[in-house]
Amino acid sequence: MLTRILTGIVGIVLFAAAIIAPPIVLYAALFLVCTGLLYETYRVMDAKWQLQIVGILAEIIMFGLFAVGRIGMALYGAIFLFMTAMVFFWKKSNSKETLPLGMVTIFITSAVLSLVMLRANFNIFALLLPFIIAWATDTGAYFTGYFLGKHKLAPEMSPKKTIEGAIGGIIIAMIATVVYGLILYGNFYVYGMIKYAIVGGLGSIVAQVGDLVASCIKRDFGKKDYGTLLPGHGGLMDRFDSVLFAAPYVFFMIVYFGI
Repeated sequence: MLTRILTGIVGIVLFAAAIIAPPIVLYAALFLVCTGLLYETYRVMDAKWQLQIVGILAEIIMFGLFAVGRIGMALYGAIFLFMTAMVFFWKKSNSKETLPLGMVTIFITSAVLSLVMLRANFNIFALLLPFIIAWATDTGAYFTGYFLGKHKLAPEMSPKKTIEGAIGGIIIAMIATVVYGLILYGNFYVYGMIKYAIVGGLGSIVAQVGDLVASCIKRDFGKKDYGTLLPGHGGLMDRFDSVLFAAPYVFFMIVYFGI
């Protein structure tokens, strides 16, 4: 537990330093995080080294084109690269391996880039929201499940998760999001509190889906954790799986619902 807490403290300090630093520093930091997430996922999926290189090249293409505002071309470039790799490496890895790896690569990279979009198009406070939702959900689900959990949520995918824990995660995320809104905007109307509570509740569900997706991949390939980079926590993906789903969700809610 002490190791887990110390790792968490170090992580919070590094995270805070990255978000208050100049945008280029945050961009570079998120690129490194994305690379780590991809590497861990490739390792879990037993991806061949050739496809791992293709995946990292696709990430570089997406980050590079995104930096100059070519978002559509970034997606097309990554897709084209994996389609080409499917032809060149057909004898070593068929489409059944290449296409899923391409989908995972594009999703993870796009999700990380949505964090960049939150910071670039809005502000630091928008960037923090998916982390608040995801981490509040994890905390609420852990403690509620620990003390009250009796009914398994998805025993084959994630044996320790419970229905009670999932509900607790949703409630804590709703509370955390409302409190965050109050801190940012002071006293707002009941409508504003309800809106933030709904955003937090739906975001918690999205975040938990992300957690289960990551668990599903691990189970399918017979792995326990994504890595050991974060002592007491596992790998980067073990900490970022929920955020990867929460970040695009938050961006969508801000753009289309003006939260």
